[in-house]
Amino acid sequence: MAERKIDVKYTIVENIFAGEEKKLETFTQAGVYILKDKGGRILYIGEADNLSSRVKKHLNGIDKATRVLEGHKYIYNIDLYILDECEPLPKKNILEIDLILEHNPPFNSKFTKREGNKKEVYRAKEHILSQLMGKDTREQNGHYTKKRLTMKDLIYQV
Repeated sequence: MAERKIDVKYTIVENIFAGEEKKLETFTQAGVYILKDKGGRILYIGEADNLSSRVKKHLNGIDKATRVLEGHKYIYNIDLYILDECEPLPKKNILEIDLILEHNPPFNSKFTKREGNKKEVYRAKEHILSQLMGKDTREQNGHYTKKRLTMKDLIYQV
């Protein structure tokens, strides 16, 4: 399957210790986060409109993705990919998909070869790309509006 490339502008903040909640609270921007264990192995990759509150859910064992197998107990470091303010929010989904496909983290099993279907992931990415290019519209109340999708929407619509 041919893959289209798209530029995503972001800033990387690496190796935030999981116990540094005060430092983590300063990152309320949209972007992608990577949760790693003590050895630096990537456990989970996710996206968020507010990185701080989303990562805290993982650290506190509230999020289902890392609560399974008690993965939240193994989170040691966090990398943040902070989306540039001028970038449209769906680009964080593109970045997340690219990082998941590159690193194949164990707690992202729904999106990787272990349980998921990579063709569906690529189709989801294509769908986001077409949305970013203004081709994804649907009729609402007699006129067309752009539709903002979440990853959950994309996985189940593909």
